[in-house]
Amino acid sequence: MFLGTISGLFFALGMCLTMIPQWAAMKPGIVIGVIGLIGGIMTMMVRQKMEGKELLNMDRKMLFTIAYGFVSVFIFSMGLVMTLVWNMMITGIIVGMLGIVLSMGIIPLTKGIKD
Repeated sequence: MFLGTISGLFFALGMCLTMIPQWAAMKPGIVIGVIGLIGGIMTMMVRQKMEGKELLNMDRKMLFTIAYGFVSVFIFSMGLVMTLVWNMMITGIIVGMLGIVLSMGIIPLTKGIKD
């Protein structure tokens, strides 16, 4: 879970760096985003190995979880861009918090809710 969180943050940071033209950080943003993407793939592979499953067991639930993760990180990154670039402070904070809440939704999605 730690590796997944860190890779998600790297991916989000890379997206933000590519979207802020004043920083002229397109290439470092792409590199950091790719590092986050590779970290996400590694997280998936480590999880599969720890559960004793084959490494690439892509079913519908796994694909949905990956897509959900990308969407939640994208929403979080959009909140950061709204706050930092477009000077939409309140709206950006709300969108960023929505992205964080959606990212926390991955836990019950993958583990389930148990009584």
